[in-house]
Amino acid sequence: MAGSVVTLMILSLLGTGVFMYWLSQHRPLHRMQSFGLVSAPDQTLLVRFPAPNLQLDDGHADSTALATQQEAKLNSYGWVDRSQGTVHIPIQRAMDLILAEGLPVRPRLTNENSSLILKKETP
Repeated sequence: MAGSVVTLMILSLLGTGVFMYWLSQHRPLHRMQSFGLVSAPDQTLLVRFPAPNLQLDDGHADSTALATQQEAKLNSYGWVDRSQGTVHIPIQRAMDLILAEGLPVRPRLTNENSSLILKKETP
């Protein structure tokens, strides 16, 4: 039984190989045309890619500068809106204040305070 399965697989592989060889002999391969990079509608070759171009590897200087700027803002005091008296405080100080004072809580609405009328469903 196992021998017949192996024989059948070998015959299938050989038959597939012969068929593929026959196809390659009777159907010539077409040459691929190199079109290059063109821009429509005038079909002229582009010298370089249009903007936005990829940024060259600069050793992560831009991302490092951004992270440094964000860290400085997170860990310092400063004005958000001076005319309204809004400031930002360091993140650690803000977390300490929340731990000490807790988060503000809105009062819960009861049925007496609500403008909605609740109806009971009847079966």
